[in-house]
Amino acid sequence: MAKARRASLAPSETVRVTNPGGSSPFVLTCDHASNFLPAEFGTLGLPAEDLSRHIAWDPGALPVASRMADALDATLVETRISRLVIDCNRPL
Repeated sequence: MAKARRASLAPSETVRVTNPGGSSPFVLTCDHASNFLPAEFGTLGLPAEDLSRHIAWDPGALPVASRMADALDATLVETRISRLVIDCNRPL
């Protein structure tokens, strides 16, 4: 399992857009693509092994979304912060 990343992301790096000029009429999104926690949140009181579990992210989501985007020549928008900080499927 991947470990939680402990570095910083600039605000402009919290979402990554891949293949913005793709020929597909589809735009794919991949929320829960990362277990990254910005330094100001620490570990949210969780042990490192929990940050590698599904509660922090969807470990297989990004590889699947990337393969789909490649196959479709589609734009892919992925979130790069753990859903423990903000869950893009939920209201703030």
